[in-house]
Amino acid sequence: METESPVVTTVQAAILIGSWYGTFVDNSLGWIFSDQGLDSERPPNWVFISTVPECFPINGKMTDEEAMYRSVAFWGCYIEDKLYSAYCQRPTILMDWDITICPPEERLMTDENMPPNLLPHTVALARICGRKLLALYAQRHFNDVNENLKRIAFEIHGQLWEWQRKLPDDLAWPADDQSSPSPPAVLALHMQFYYNLILVHRPLLEFSKARDELSQDASHINSTTTCMMAAANIAKLIHVYCQRYNIRHISPNGVHMAFIAAKIHLINYRLTNVESHYRLLFMCLAALTELGDFYTMAKKAVKILKSLIEGFRPLDEVSSQEEQTPENPI
Repeated sequence: METESPVVTTVQAAILIGSWYGTFVDNSLGWIFSDQGLDSERPPNWVFISTVPECFPINGKMTDEEAMYRSVAFWGCYIEDKLYSAYCQRPTILMDWDITICPPEERLMTDENMPPNLLPHTVALARICGRKLLALYAQRHFNDVNENLKRIAFEIHGQLWEWQRKLPDDLAWPADDQSSPSPPAVLALHMQFYYNLILVHRPLLEFSKARDELSQDASHINSTTTCMMAAANIAKLIHVYCQRYNIRHISPNGVHMAFIAAKIHLINYRLTNVESHYRLLFMCLAALTELGDFYTMAKKAVKILKSLIEGFRPLDEVSSQEEQTPENPI
């Protein structure tokens, strides 16, 4: 009934409910509500009366305030679409070539509790995420793993670091002014940045080479060391978030970012037996355990990780035990 006469709040509600259900073990309702939010029909015969006419098509009447709310809601849907697609491994719904309004600018953000640059830079990151999902995952079968895929991955790698380099001071992490800690939304934004770095390099990981690559000089950039660095920063960001704020209030995609970082730390610990990887793993595990009281998917993530921890012993320990085990006389 609501979607037959949609308004801005209808779309917002559908996206929020979809995001919530997306963290359930059976997350099909997340798909349903998200798709309803993204596909809701526009009210007919609206025209934007705006000081920025190039951003909106002219075919009716709409105040600047209404146009602003609709723009913010649309870009919120766009961000959620990219995040949901990344951790569900499904195609995105909103494609850049279908979008006719301009990206958000600082003036769209009027909430005093939110950094004014947050939405524009989050949208910019989501756009890079969309290119990554399309080129590295949706169209992966067109690419040669050793050549074209690697080239595309490192192009997007460069775009991500350029995005990070251009962040304004109010979105920087760690904050330049230590007396003014980063807001929770900024910490979550940087988690998304490092999460995207992992997704860019994950298709290039080769387990057989990972141990040697981890032992190389820190200045040598490869997919293994990039994923290690990104996962370490996600764990540190989670730790800061837990210290300063309530981790249960983080957006649902925090579950997926903590989980992917924890898996990388576990693999690195198995390969190297370095204690720091083990500590970072349990930072993520502790956060997921607490999130399990709020998001049911986090409980499943903890169960999977504990099972993997029991089965994944460091290679050095495995080799040592095999040497001490007497041969079967038979």
